[in-house]
Amino acid sequence: MLTLDLPAEPYWLDLPRGVRVEIRPVTTAVMAAAQAGSARRLGALRAAEADLDPDMARGLAFSFLVKALARHAVVPWEGVGDTAGKPLPLSPEAVERLMNMEKTAAALSLRSSLGARLRLYLGANRRRARASSDPTKAICARLNAIPAHQAAA
Repeated sequence: MLTLDLPAEPYWLDLPRGVRVEIRPVTTAVMAAAQAGSARRLGALRAAEADLDPDMARGLAFSFLVKALARHAVVPWEGVGDTAGKPLPLSPEAVERLMNMEKTAAALSLRSSLGARLRLYLGANRRRARASSDPTKAICARLNAIPAHQAAA
């Protein structure tokens, strides 16, 4: 049975290394925005690097999606600093750098509605890709849906 338990208000999560983030619920609109942004990024990269390794493209597709979701969902944060230890203000670039830290990205994914939405998205795409030996193929296909010449625009 599907339970309608998506939080209605932003909430705080404790992440590794003393980081705390407040995230807004990941709605359909947020997920669609993240998918569109990650598809554009991957399309632009493919246009610039025609010989991009397929495995790297799959990894980048997932990474771009996680980063886009975090950019749209993280409202404020605590415990994130620059190299001198000075608190770093929240910005899209800083959120992306935080999501480059695999353990932090995994913790955010597992402990949040962002993770639930990712699992639903990935599960739906795995079902679409059952005929394939590569379960990530459908995910990449959806993220690559925008032609390269349109993605760069």
